[in-house]
Amino acid sequence: MTAATLERYRAWLEDSVSPVVRAWCPDAARRRYLEATAQYLERTINDEYSRRYARACPVAGVEHQLYRLRELSLSCGASLLAGIHFRGLATGFPFVGVFAQSRWLAEKELAEAHAQLMREFAVFAPRASWWWSPVDEHRPKLKAACTDSLLVMGSLAELRRQPAPLLPPEWQLRRCNSGSEVGAAFLELYRGFHRARPELAELVQAAPLDALEDCAKAGGLYACFSGSEVVAVVAAKPEAQYCVDAWLMWDIVLGRQYCGKGLAAPLQRAVLGRLDASLAPLVAGTINGENLPSLRTALRVGRQIVGAWTFIH
Repeated sequence: MTAATLERYRAWLEDSVSPVVRAWCPDAARRRYLEATAQYLERTINDEYSRRYARACPVAGVEHQLYRLRELSLSCGASLLAGIHFRGLATGFPFVGVFAQSRWLAEKELAEAHAQLMREFAVFAPRASWWWSPVDEHRPKLKAACTDSLLVMGSLAELRRQPAPLLPPEWQLRRCNSGSEVGAAFLELYRGFHRARPELAELVQAAPLDALEDCAKAGGLYACFSGSEVVAVVAAKPEAQYCVDAWLMWDIVLGRQYCGKGLAAPLQRAVLGRLDASLAPLVAGTINGENLPSLRTALRVGRQIVGAWTFIH
């Protein structure tokens, strides 16, 4: 397969950008196609990429070439580009990710496509297929469908037009110059989170400490102190991702004693008010479909759901 193959999917790729995102970034549809082209070439003809992927997620008896994207023709006349994925790069949860579609599929077509994907990638024993939709209209509605994660974005300029709620008077919000300033406290905050929500321990993991360091270098690592105690950490970094330039939210975590008190939204809003909009005018992040408190926090500060990844089991 060559880059010319992807041209057949261009209309869908451009249509897969939310209208809200297009309004914020008129160039988003074109950028979506360019991003997809680079990823497509890497995942189809880059030998080192497929070998590296196979080494990271080894499945006995499976050659690295089978880890590449492949094209499938469906009985309904549509076609897909799809490839194997592993949740958290762990071989215990393989699934087939749909990279691109020649068009949106109706409900019955989705069910048939899912069955065909399971057969096509049977050597990996996939547990689900995985579909992107920018709006609810195209989100799979099958009984076997469940939300994996949501893409939640906002315009910093729009968010800042709303008055910022006050943080508790005993809290001090500071920008960190290095991840090492809060790394140990950050991991302890996550341990408390996972003890309280063990069902999310695998799905919502702490950002790597080197990612915190990158956020600090970009001016996007903040910690809240109550006296000398770190009670919350927020990490963000400007990225060219999801076809826009956005501050990508790597993490936000609070001490358990402060959870459930409505403090996460004021904290996130305070940090968003301090990020350098000249580096990226938007804020973006993915939120696991089961992590409802984080979703409610993002929506309360004014961010919007601009797409979803859905599993069909």
